[in-house]
Amino acid sequence: MKHPCGDPACNQDREAKMVVVKEGAPDPDRPGRVKGAVFCDPCIAPIVKALNDAGLETTWSCCGHGHMPASIGLKSGQQLVIARDREELQLIHALFPKDINGNPGTGDRDLWGWFGLSYASWLTLPRVLMHAMPERWQCMMATLLHQYGDAYPNQPDIGTRVQCTDKGGKLIPTPEWLLNYRHPEQDQIDACRAAPQSEGAP
Repeated sequence: MKHPCGDPACNQDREAKMVVVKEGAPDPDRPGRVKGAVFCDPCIAPIVKALNDAGLETTWSCCGHGHMPASIGLKSGQQLVIARDREELQLIHALFPKDINGNPGTGDRDLWGWFGLSYASWLTLPRVLMHAMPERWQCMMATLLHQYGDAYPNQPDIGTRVQCTDKGGKLIPTPEWLLNYRHPEQDQIDACRAAPQSEGAP
């Protein structure tokens, strides 16, 4: 995950690191105070300054401190979100059901494509592996699950049970490590991961 300012310690001493991009004037109503000054995190200072210099006054801003996209609030009420990279931009775009031309997105086709030619009626994912995914992925997954629950609050009052099978379809005991999400076995999880690509690989 890219960090906007390249400072891993960006999250520490936030207030002390803030810079002034627009000087304020003495506040006649509050002696010793100034008004109109604009402070911001150093990594987004050039953007905040450019906006104010162009007459687009800002009311607040935050670089996200490496945990989320930077965002800037304008006096007009508009809110600007700054994606850290193309991947994050695509994730933001995926939140909207239509493209810039008003055409439906590809989500439906993508989901059908993910299931492929299987006859699976359910999606089953081990919790222990989901918790081993990157933090950004876990946040997205939680958001999607909340959206799913909000969309279908009146589902049938039934339960489900997962049973494991071997490649031939014969029932087998569930491996203990797949159930132990509270105390994950890292060696087992790492064995499931894709092999890391060598540097320079496409």
